Amino acid sequence: MKTTCISFFFRLNFLGYKLNSISVFNKFSYYKKGHCIQATLGSAIHIWHAKLGDHINQYKLFQNWLSIEEMARAEKLSPPYCHRFVLSRGILRHLLSNYSGQSPSQIQFSYTESGKPYLMNSSLKQIEFNLSHSHDRAAFAFTLDTPIGIDLEYKITKKYIDKIAYRFFSVHDYEKIKRLTGKKKLNAFFNAWVRNEALLKALGCHLQTHPFSRHQAQNKQIKKAIIEKSNPCFIFTLSLHPDFATALAIKGSNKIITIKKYD
Repeated sequence: MKTTCISFFFRLNFLGYKLNSISVFNKFSYYKKGHCIQATLGSAIHIWHAKLGDHINQYKLFQNWLSIEEMARAEKLSPPYCHRFVLSRGILRHLLSNYSGQSPSQIQFSYTESGKPYLMNSSLKQIEFNLSHSHDRAAFAFTLDTPIGIDLEYKITKKYIDKIAYRFFSVHDYEKIKRLTGKKKLNAFFNAWVRNEALLKALGCHLQTHPFSRHQAQNKQIKKAIIEKSNPCFIFTLSLHPDFATALAIKGSNKIITIKKYD
């Protein structure tokens, strides 16, 4: 299992964002099925990333682990998206089984109003997790007692980047992106996009106009959560793959982060 190193990022105090350095351990204890490792999550966040196509040989096994509701969702998707959904959910269940001590098929999910999954099992509710998949890759985040959000996006050329940034990004990000061109503009756009998405997922909100955007729509819930000093949100830009932008948001607690590839 490969450890990925990532670099130090800056702090945007005027937005209430706190982007800090990330420590990466050289070793990570991966426990076999039935051995609960919640204790190791108490002071850390574990990030796993995977290339979904590498696990196609486990597709049938992952299908058998899914709930009736998950299978119904998968069947509504066209083949490429169905396969990615099944594979990402299978990996999620496998990882959660190692953290919780439950078998993958016994894990039960419920969902918030914004669609964020969480564990129904009362004894496991302290395990916080989130996942994101784009193109042929997926990223997963796990910790204890700290709401988190992760977002992963494949960096593909988009039209109307400035117009999207104007509505959905902060003034700082919009002004930065507007001045850039070419690959630098694309990278800046997707880095801002995943930061916003990860933050919204950590807060349990839907994608919407940024409260500090040029568009100036005011969402009091998000604005309060971003700037509230007693419960800050830490946002990290991650480097998992050069073709993808990734970010992690943590609500209320800054923890050490470890990153591993799921093999």
